[in-house]
Amino acid sequence: MSLFIPPSIVCLSGPSGAGKSALAGRILETHPNAHLVPRFTTRIRSESDIPGEFRYVSRPEFAHYATNGLFLTSTMAWERARYGTLTSHVREACERPSSISVMILEPDAVEKLHRFVREEYGDRARVLSIFIVQNNRQILRERLQQRGLDDAEIERQFEKEEKWFENATARDDLFCFVRGGDAVGDLKRVEQEILNEVDYTPY
Repeated sequence: MSLFIPPSIVCLSGPSGAGKSALAGRILETHPNAHLVPRFTTRIRSESDIPGEFRYVSRPEFAHYATNGLFLTSTMAWERARYGTLTSHVREACERPSSISVMILEPDAVEKLHRFVREEYGDRARVLSIFIVQNNRQILRERLQQRGLDDAEIERQFEKEEKWFENATARDDLFCFVRGGDAVGDLKRVEQEILNEVDYTPY
């Protein structure tokens, strides 16, 4: 019997445009026992969104969830949209047997996720947090431009993401780091790096 606890949740973080949604989509496509933990958002649908990644709600609806304390994490993004993950959805992910749930979170929210899972589930559940590093600023810039950001907004986003990276590297007890890519081969490589951390054998 293996003493290794497979992760209940694989959490993907990193800069905007690093390929988090694409990687999450690939994991879901190639691993039938993987599920996506949806996020609630007030923004409109984007072409890069993968099926099931978001629940699109109005600002009043989002405020209802927030004021009633239903979100485990809630953030304001660069386009002034709000994002939130329900505590109940995280519980479902931790309690779903023989499967792995994929989450996408801003790096600042990852510590709260780890703390919640540790305090609520102890050694019965585990979070594997992946920070996708994308050093090619031009790729990130082009992707942000495609999302409608102007140059000033992009520079502010880069400044925020530099702080994310600094904070993440200071907490290497929370994060594993993988280098992002743009080609299909790079996507497969990053996926394999993550899945090398995952043991599907029951424990």
